[in-house]
Amino acid sequence: MRSVILSALVFVALFGFGLYRVFQASPLSPGYTVTWKAEHSLPSNHQIRPGDLAYPEEPLAAARILLRDESANGMHLAASAVQPGQAIPAEDISPRPVLKTHVPDSQIYFYVLKEDTTPAGGWTEGASVIPCYQKTVGKADSAKDKTVCIHTPLSILAIHTGATSSEASWLALEVPANLRCTFAEFAMADKRVLFQINSP
Repeated sequence: MRSVILSALVFVALFGFGLYRVFQASPLSPGYTVTWKAEHSLPSNHQIRPGDLAYPEEPLAAARILLRDESANGMHLAASAVQPGQAIPAEDISPRPVLKTHVPDSQIYFYVLKEDTTPAGGWTEGASVIPCYQKTVGKADSAKDKTVCIHTPLSILAIHTGATSSEASWLALEVPANLRCTFAEFAMADKRVLFQINSP
């Protein structure tokens, strides 16, 4: 029995090595396009995480499963929102999201997350945030800390979570033209907080 199990393990190892060599020597046949399949609904610009994508039913899927092709993890869906089971071609997977503003004269700000408290359930694409910060007002002998909030909700266009400690995590926020200066004050404040609201 032990010899049968050993033989089976050797066969699996040799088979896997053979597939690896074939895949390395000629990863794609002529006309072949790498595609993925959505496991569930994914919004536009979503950062791909484990469990978001599956391998489509195709001849090379077995090799990709064996080799644990996770090349899409950490990338962004640079296309419209997709539904469960929908095919996603390789060109719709990008290291950076494709961002567009929805309000005239608005601007996209990449807000780097440092000591910000992550809301319950995490940051959500399509939700909005209310930024609040402390601002010192008055003269030095009578200075006071004043809480300032931007009461106009700012849309989260995309979220990026750094894979390593050296890679920044950020939110892409749409900021209207009339709030640029106030938002710049918020971004540079020592004490600040983002409140996430209106989750889709």
